[in-house]
Amino acid sequence: MPSRQSHIKSRNGCVQCKTRRIKCDEQPPQCSNCRSRSRACSLSSLSSTALHMPPRQSQSISNTPDPFLTVPKTEPAYPSPTGTLESPLTSAPDLELLHHFVTVVSLTLCEDLKGRGVWQNEMPKEAFRHGFLMDATFAISALHLLHTRQGIQEESFYENRAVHYYDLAISKFRPLLQDVNGDNCHAVYLASCLLVLFTSAFPLVIGSFESDDSIDDLLSICELSKGSGTIVIAAKASLQQGKIAPSIDLLPWDDPVRLPQDIVDALEVLSSRISVLAKGNPKGTTYKRAIDAMLEMLKAQVVNPDHPTLAFYWLYRMDRDFLNLLRKRDYLSLIILLHYAALLNDQKNMWF
Repeated sequence: MPSRQSHIKSRNGCVQCKTRRIKCDEQPPQCSNCRSRSRACSLSSLSSTALHMPPRQSQSISNTPDPFLTVPKTEPAYPSPTGTLESPLTSAPDLELLHHFVTVVSLTLCEDLKGRGVWQNEMPKEAFRHGFLMDATFAISALHLLHTRQGIQEESFYENRAVHYYDLAISKFRPLLQDVNGDNCHAVYLASCLLVLFTSAFPLVIGSFESDDSIDDLLSICELSKGSGTIVIAAKASLQQGKIAPSIDLLPWDDPVRLPQDIVDALEVLSSRISVLAKGNPKGTTYKRAIDAMLEMLKAQVVNPDHPTLAFYWLYRMDRDFLNLLRKRDYLSLIILLHYAALLNDQKNMWF
């Protein structure tokens, strides 16, 4: 039996092929896939300003050099309190991304003045101490510049930059979920929020819904949302006593909350029909929990209107049984998911 031919997995493909989840031949200035579809290709800017996508590094933190720990001598860096270099601003484009986050993006994440202060003032301070948070900041800022079309660079530049920094942030972030402590809990929580927003906003911003894997993308957002919730639970005391407390200090919604009647009616019809279709099916309780969690999300939003990110609360509350049903494309779970999508579509003030 012939031996299987080995191959090297590359992360240098164009953004368009990454989004469509297809193999890219990585031939600038335009890969064959983009050329055949007469579409702009992010590889066209590699010869000028775009950032090359690095190959994926080992998941081992101890053996993986952190790019924020190695600083070119000609570029400025900001020392941490311990004297080690963790978060250099490596170029003028990075300064643009940080400036845009502080002056624009931070204002879209919370309408409450104290909550905005967390994202505008406290979050950048944490980012200077933790490279993965700076990566996440750069990623969401580049994506917002692509969304608003207000950057000083070409659009493909921000698209490449966004994907590059997201890859860096997520590769460092995932292992940290197993080691949340008093020193990093604030940064890990803030990064988890930014990564959830990025994963949600990316296909909206670049206008790509061609992949059949959109549900799998949603499941990735669910996992990240649950990661945020896990951090809050594990480090609740530290977070509530720290400077980012306003971002998690929500008013309770245990008391009766008046919801828009049309939404209440729609969810009651959904619940009734699901009950009939799932009669005698053990999955029925799983469906009911998902619908109840949607109602809870709506109540939380009504009581805390200044926190638009509560739109993701339902994703956090989804239990594993319901997630597994979505993975299997169970049709009743998909019907419930469609109702959630309709609720999201009504929230026009959210760019993510």
